[in-house]
Amino acid sequence: MRDDLVGLVARTPLWAALDERRRRGAAAVLVSVARASAGSGALVTLLRLGSAGDARSEPEVSTISLTWLRTAPLRADLTLARVVVQGDATVDTGIGPGLVARRVERTVTGALSSTSQVAAPVPGSIWLAVVTGTTSAPQYADDLHDAVLAFAAGLHVDRPSTAPPDRVAAREGAAPPH
Repeated sequence: MRDDLVGLVARTPLWAALDERRRRGAAAVLVSVARASAGSGALVTLLRLGSAGDARSEPEVSTISLTWLRTAPLRADLTLARVVVQGDATVDTGIGPGLVARRVERTVTGALSSTSQVAAPVPGSIWLAVVTGTTSAPQYADDLHDAVLAFAAGLHVDRPSTAPPDRVAAREGAAPPH
């Protein structure tokens, strides 16, 4: 993973402008962000390292993740969604109505982090889909929010048929009996 990430970045003008010490530091940041993203189940991770000429430039990270919460023994509904995202604004998703919330919080380092979340219950089920977008770059918060809404609008659930398949007939290539 490390070699792949560094190989992608090594072809950029930013990498060429870095001295060896900064290259090692940038590689360490890349690998750390990739590991954290993989561990959190992030679907999309965007990392902006900044510019080589700006000593004040800090790395900025944005992620979007999808979590499926099992709500059994309760059916998933908007009341549970409200508890999860702590928001009241409704939004249409690909699986029905959901709730959306936005917040800005201080991290342990004192920096600001913007989060957008959509929670949508799968109708008639014990599953709640939660799409979460987080960014350390306040200037990207609105774009990230739009991306979270678009992702939630594209959610789709394939439901199995109500009758269990006839596995023997399927294995033998024959049509199941009527």
